[in-house]
Amino acid sequence: MSMKAFIRRYINQLSERQVFKNTDLNSLGSRGSIDMALSDLEKRERIVRLTRGLYMKGDAVTPRPSIVEVARLKAQAFGHQLIEDVDDPTFAGVQTPGKNEVTFYFTGKTTSFMYGDTKVILKSISPKKLSNLRKRRELERTVIIPRGNAELLKQFRDFLSQPGRVR
Repeated sequence: MSMKAFIRRYINQLSERQVFKNTDLNSLGSRGSIDMALSDLEKRERIVRLTRGLYMKGDAVTPRPSIVEVARLKAQAFGHQLIEDVDDPTFAGVQTPGKNEVTFYFTGKTTSFMYGDTKVILKSISPKKLSNLRKRRELERTVIIPRGNAELLKQFRDFLSQPGRVR
């Protein structure tokens, strides 16, 4: 059986809309031959290329995954994780005003990729900065502030951001 046949068999076993990485196929042949086979399958509309190295079983009308899902998968492809447990809008996909780009924080080195016409930036965050941010968010959660009292919450956050405080 040819390498292309093995790749087709692998893809046929996937469910519709399931995303896979080109590295999932490394055991089937050389990188060049795998890339050529994936390109051929893409032209035949058996798969959709989401971004470099990420593909999805489906055709031109199959709904695409969200930017967050693709960013998460791309971070995992690099062996890292997207920072999603911090309850802070600056870490949950920041859209740059006036530009078609979105920034997420993750545990690897800063990188970027295109998803459709949107530039997705995976920005590095140091373990120390992440740990301090998590401590700050936990402290904010433990302080009881009456619901709807935005001014008191703002004062508390200003207090936390003073020099010498947990950041």
